[in-house]
Amino acid sequence: MLPRTHRRSLRARLVLCSALSWPAAAAFGNGVADAGEPTAEGRDPEDGTDRCVAAFDGAQEARGEGALKASREALRICADLTCPSPIRAKCVPWLEEVELALPTVVLAALSSDGRDLTDVTVSLNGEVLAASLDGRAIPLDPGLSRLRFERLGAEPVELELLVKAGEKNRLVTARFPSLEPIVPEPSPEPSPEPAPQIPPPRPRDPEGEVAGLSPFVYVGYGLAAVGLGTGAATAGVAYARYDDVKARCDGPTGCTADDIDAAERISHVATASFVVAGAGALLGTVALILSLPSDDDKRSLAVAMAPSSFALRGRF
Repeated sequence: MLPRTHRRSLRARLVLCSALSWPAAAAFGNGVADAGEPTAEGRDPEDGTDRCVAAFDGAQEARGEGALKASREALRICADLTCPSPIRAKCVPWLEEVELALPTVVLAALSSDGRDLTDVTVSLNGEVLAASLDGRAIPLDPGLSRLRFERLGAEPVELELLVKAGEKNRLVTARFPSLEPIVPEPSPEPSPEPAPQIPPPRPRDPEGEVAGLSPFVYVGYGLAAVGLGTGAATAGVAYARYDDVKARCDGPTGCTADDIDAAERISHVATASFVVAGAGALLGTVALILSLPSDDDKRSLAVAMAPSSFALRGRF
């Protein structure tokens, strides 16, 4: 058995040959036929025959596969006046049938606020179907189709629809979301150069002042306390011994030189203790004054001690 395409091609050629045989026989019987004379239609029947036969076959094959757009294009070729009459006699009514069965759609796009958009490109299976929207009907083959609507600056919108044979001017609308304007981030302003830092004055915190006292304060007041205590104790002993020696010297028993020397020694110790207490108090007071906060950083204190002398030198 011949393949389907071969059967259709053979059928087209049989139709053509059967139609051409009758005018040729009639012309021969009347004695006017000539091998090189054109037919009654004024053209050589072999001119463009192969092209018309191929379109005839292709139109039927495409129509059987549901490709109505391709079938229509082929039928337009074989229905042309340049094709032989027998082929045209088949293609013309077929073309009308395909035109009626071929569905059409009207593509539209709307913005988020309902405005019509025209700057939209629509593609079908990767091929551009419409570079822009103009409201005209566009033919589509029947079946399931996936349309992709694209607009500059917006996310594409895809729609899937089942196109039915014979459906005309079906409105297909895609809605684009609102376009949010892109606001550029503000460039950071150059920060001004920092002004020279002036150290703040030292706070006059009593706790801080106590914590930062000079050691001479503690030494001075410590000596004053020890000297005062020792002087008071020895002074009391010296007065008691002095009264005892005086009583004995005035009495019948009398007193010795050793008793008087012992009382004087105790008195000297008391006097020395009071001197140390006074020097310690002076040292502690001066050191305390120097430890207090001041804007003058040139203050100083120096202590000089010797077995027989005590010197305190300071700068205020």
